[in-house]
Amino acid sequence: MLLHKKEVLFLIFWERFYQMCALRGTKPNPIAKELGISSGAVTRWKNAEDPPSGKTLILLADRLDCSIDYLLGRTDDPVLHQLDSSSSSAI
Repeated sequence: MLLHKKEVLFLIFWERFYQMCALRGTKPNPIAKELGISSGAVTRWKNAEDPPSGKTLILLADRLDCSIDYLLGRTDDPVLHQLDSSSSSAI
């Protein structure tokens, strides 16, 4: 079975979201409920029907203490790296 890019991205997001929840001793639905996200939305993510919004990704990444890039498969490093003040002034 050949997956389309969109389906692969959904699978990566779901796998990483589920993994980060498990590392914190919980599951996706309790995390979502805590953040005011419906269980229906979680089901749609799991079934690759509808992606989380940018705002939702921010909430999830903040709650799970990881980067949005990690959740989306853009990096394999889940650690959220902060810029120090000298680096941010150079930007």
